[in-house]
Amino acid sequence: MDMQRIGVSCLSGVSTVILCLVSVICVNAQCERPILEPGFVLTEDGYKKDKFPSGSSLSVKCGEGYSKIRGNSTIVCDDGNWTSPTLKCKKKSCGSPGEVINGYFNSSGGTEFGATVYAHCNQGFEIVGTAYRQCYAFGWTHRVPTCEILKCGDPPEIDNGRIISSPSKEFPEYGDVIEYACEKNYFLFGKAQIVCNENGTYGSIPTCGEINCPPPQVENGIRTGGGPPPYKYKSFVSYGCKLGYTLEGSDQLVCEGDGWSHEFPKCRKDEVIPPRRTSTASPNTSTGATTSSPPVSGGDTHKNIGIACGIAIAVLSLICCVCVYCKNKKG
Repeated sequence: MDMQRIGVSCLSGVSTVILCLVSVICVNAQCERPILEPGFVLTEDGYKKDKFPSGSSLSVKCGEGYSKIRGNSTIVCDDGNWTSPTLKCKKKSCGSPGEVINGYFNSSGGTEFGATVYAHCNQGFEIVGTAYRQCYAFGWTHRVPTCEILKCGDPPEIDNGRIISSPSKEFPEYGDVIEYACEKNYFLFGKAQIVCNENGTYGSIPTCGEINCPPPQVENGIRTGGGPPPYKYKSFVSYGCKLGYTLEGSDQLVCEGDGWSHEFPKCRKDEVIPPRRTSTASPNTSTGATTSSPPVSGGDTHKNIGIACGIAIAVLSLICCVCVYCKNKKG
């Protein structure tokens, strides 16, 4: 009786061990729910439980934003490990994000699913709308933004000056030029023209200031034109010199923004040259000497008369010959 009990007990113990071993083997042979690479997802059956016995099969497919290229979509639990799918998927392309007027999209990151492109405007323009688009499974998000030209505010007024040129618009735009001028007797400091720049500002604004030039100092000089001090911007004065002095330099000065237009002239004293003395010999009256013309030779006079007569006779003879020749030719 005791032996039977011992035998049954032993048999029961062996069965328990075998069952335990089988249980351990079965547990080890199960597969956990597979973790797939990006671009793959399980079908609905794969999400119904967390563990799958050896030999179980599941179907995978391309995820959202991906499209199938080729291959089998089935994976199998083999001794605790899932086989790799032969399915190949690729990201879908959203194509061109569109054309930005007066700008462009930076698509260096691609135009496939998950990519983001950013819009940029040309210089002097600004974005209106969302400055980026993202590639989703359904296509691009947001609308294509636009780039509008930058505008500046009203150009500022300046004291003692005025605007003499500006565009005929409600507000100046990028690149527009505004020009200033000063009132009479005022000088413009800075550039007369300002430009609406790419930041929507004008930069440095000119100012109009009063100019006073000091009275010129011209020793031995006389003011010949212009008025007395004070000398304002663009006032002029001209100078000459006193008698006995000569002016060197410009005789006219104009009051400019940085002072007088020329250096002050100078009056140099004229150099006096004494008259040159000449010595003349006094006539010697004591000797009673007188000057007389040389006597004319009588022979020379007769010779000259003879030559003149000879010339006259030769001329008359020539005239007679010509007359005879002409008469014979007519006959």
